[in-house]
Amino acid sequence: MNKMARGLSYLMGASFEAVALVIGAAIGGKWLDGNYPQDFRWINITMPFSLLLIAHTFYVVLRAVIRMEKSEDGERGKGNGV
Repeated sequence: MNKMARGLSYLMGASFEAVALVIGAAIGGKWLDGNYPQDFRWINITMPFSLLLIAHTFYVVLRAVIRMEKSEDGERGKGNGV
């Protein structure tokens, strides 16, 4: 598989994971509100936590794509005799 196609599939997977985390945080917050009532709403805790996980996921994916891009550039240089 082409390296950039693999990078795009990583990015698409991260997007689906982000949607799942947001939906999970909303459902989890609602469940926690029903089963463990507090003075605050649980979604105020679960949603920022899910956004932190989403930021980490995109950081890891973008770092992997950049690493693939650098390795591809290095392989191009070797093939040209440079």
